[in-house]
Amino acid sequence: MTNIAVLIGRPTKDIELRTTQSGISVASFTLAVDKDSSKQKDEADFVPCVAWNRTAEILSQYAGKGRLICVEGRIQTRNYDNKEGQRVYTTEVVAERVKLLPSGQKAQNGSQSVSSSQQGNYAGSGVNGQQASPQPGNNQNYGQAQSFSDPFGAGGGDAGINVSSDDLPF
Repeated sequence: MTNIAVLIGRPTKDIELRTTQSGISVASFTLAVDKDSSKQKDEADFVPCVAWNRTAEILSQYAGKGRLICVEGRIQTRNYDNKEGQRVYTTEVVAERVKLLPSGQKAQNGSQSVSSSQQGNYAGSGVNGQQASPQPGNNQNYGQAQSFSDPFGAGGGDAGINVSSDDLPF
């Protein structure tokens, strides 16, 4: 079974970065997501989200109130006892990857994406899935398009492939 949530929306207020007692960065925020309803306009769902580590830090820096973002993560349910001793149940999206999307007049060239693991080891961060800093010796073809021949295209399909009908399972 898979637990994947993908939301596109806008934070309802500026995202505040907090630090746990053990020094881990965390940001809790509410994402306003437009409902897909043709009957009424301007309806939104307000989804509670939480981000950890580097993702939380980037969100607090760049994803302020009203900034269009895409949150990819998982749905988490948990419970705790509040100050009055009552059990409180909550459901939230744990943001594992966030993309800052261009919106309206603030459009930029491409979107920025950030991801991190929950244990504090950074899975990566950067723009469009690329690492933030170039690796030595790995930037020779940077910015140049690479061409690959289509093995199923005209003229390149079965060159060098010799398959007998006896070898096919059907």
